[in-house]
Amino acid sequence: PSIIYILLAAVATTGYSLIDSYGVALLKEQEQLSAWHAGTTYILLQGIASLIWLLPWVVLQVSQRQEIRRLLQMPGQLFLAGFFLTFTYLLILISFSLTEEVSFVVALRQISIPIGVVACAIWLKEQVTGLRIMATAMMFAGTVIVSL
Repeated sequence: PSIIYILLAAVATTGYSLIDSYGVALLKEQEQLSAWHAGTTYILLQGIASLIWLLPWVVLQVSQRQEIRRLLQMPGQLFLAGFFLTFTYLLILISFSLTEEVSFVVALRQISIPIGVVACAIWLKEQVTGLRIMATAMMFAGTVIVSL
């Protein structure tokens, strides 16, 4: 059954990558925006849309309100997480607007997974098992193959 989740993740990644690429290209062409401005506009509009449809759910769920209170107690970590998440996504959006080859951007984006595995092993002292090494090597090899 896990192959179903893997395929579902692959289809979802492909889908949202194509949508993101199209959205940024549309802003760039129709609004005559630079890559930077198209990316920042897209991420801002996406953030506003997400806020609109997620806010009622968060407000109505007691557990979500408690989680927000907990997160607000660590504003520095909250800011850093939000900043890096937004900045790295912005880099992807800008990359989409600089190339017509969406697959290259997606492949480059996926290389962050093996980098994250290595970083966690070094900085967080996570256990490095044979399975983890093999899976990371396979992801890295797949990224290289896609980029060729």
